[in-house]
Amino acid sequence: MKTSCFLITLLCGVAIIAPAQAQVPCGKRDDIIKMLSQKYREIPRAMAIAKETSLLEVFTSKSGSWTILVTQPAGPSCIIGAGQSWEEIPLQKEMTAL
Repeated sequence: MKTSCFLITLLCGVAIIAPAQAQVPCGKRDDIIKMLSQKYREIPRAMAIAKETSLLEVFTSKSGSWTILVTQPAGPSCIIGAGQSWEEIPLQKEMTAL
């Protein structure tokens, strides 16, 4: 579980920085999710609140493609990252005191 929390925290940092530094594809959330599902067969795998207002979502497919989508409360949804070779890391049992 800690790995997932770390990943989401890391992605939140990217979500806050990336839109300001680069031009990213944006549009209606429903339209983008439909496209990710139909074109790439990506489904939602994780979500978090970034900067107390934005919804950050990670979509992945069985083939390994992935997309990170950030949605503003009253604004557009923007793809801030996408790629290949997504791999789930198995949860590890937490160590206890010896």
